[in-house]
Amino acid sequence: MKNFCNPTQYVEKKYTFALAVSDSQYAMNQKNISDSLLISALRNGDIDSYKTIYAKYYAKVRGFALRLTRTEWIADEITQNVFVKIWTHRDSLVVCEQGGNLNGYIFMIAKNEVVNYYRSRQQIIAYQKDFVEDVRIEARIDESIDSKRLAAVIERIVAALPRTRREVFIMSRYRHMSNAEIALHLGISKRTVEKHISLVLEKLRMELATFLP
Repeated sequence: MKNFCNPTQYVEKKYTFALAVSDSQYAMNQKNISDSLLISALRNGDIDSYKTIYAKYYAKVRGFALRLTRTEWIADEITQNVFVKIWTHRDSLVVCEQGGNLNGYIFMIAKNEVVNYYRSRQQIIAYQKDFVEDVRIEARIDESIDSKRLAAVIERIVAALPRTRREVFIMSRYRHMSNAEIALHLGISKRTVEKHISLVLEKLRMELATFLP
């Protein structure tokens, strides 16, 4: 399991998928702490309480997002956004502290993130279609190959990429973010972004070679 990222550092540099609990046994042992105590500690910026909330709710939130979106990388992105917002908006948890429900609060954020995804989904789909046609032209793939079949192959390749590389690629090709924007968002160098994109495009060329006439 990857090292747990300091939430403050996470928010400032916007690392993607870096929220992994470093001391999972500690977090698991704390999962029985009441929500009111967790909320009180979190509002004071306590990182251990944040780790505990992460360990307690991460799998539930991701499962919820996956059921609604049916796409692994989208579920990962939604879950990441939920936990970033739990930290950045921790002061609003004062409402929950007075006998409120942390579970309800977290899933309210998750539901809103799913809604936001579906609002932007049509644009993402349009960008995906454009990219498929760009790949067809660049790789000289025969036009007789059905676009849906080609898109499915590309989606499979992208889904199997290492997490950071997949996120870089999605931001670049499906969200039309610049390399500089991606670098800032993920807290990595622009050169690293360029390297990730280059490796993905090379893999696509190799995997799609079977479609060449």
